[in-house]
Amino acid sequence: GAGGWTTKTDAEFAVQARPGDGVRFVCTGHKTQGTFTKSAFFINNVLHVDDVVKLNENQFAVEYTVPAAGQLEVESVLLHDTKGWVD
Repeated sequence: GAGGWTTKTDAEFAVQARPGDGVRFVCTGHKTQGTFTKSAFFINNVLHVDDVVKLNENQFAVEYTVPAAGQLEVESVLLHDTKGWVD
């Protein structure tokens, strides 16, 4: 994949991810007017905002290290535009 990253389905990720693996979670949003300015990821009950990077006009990503087996959950992803947070 681009930049050495490989896209995986949820099922593939569940089978292949190992503790200590570096992963990148990406969200994509589309707007008819305006742009998204930032994103937030809730991963394992921790809010990630400051470590999220904007990849392009519609995509944001956060890099994460997989913790101990069975302890990885992405609870939600929020996008922010000029009017505030949207989910």
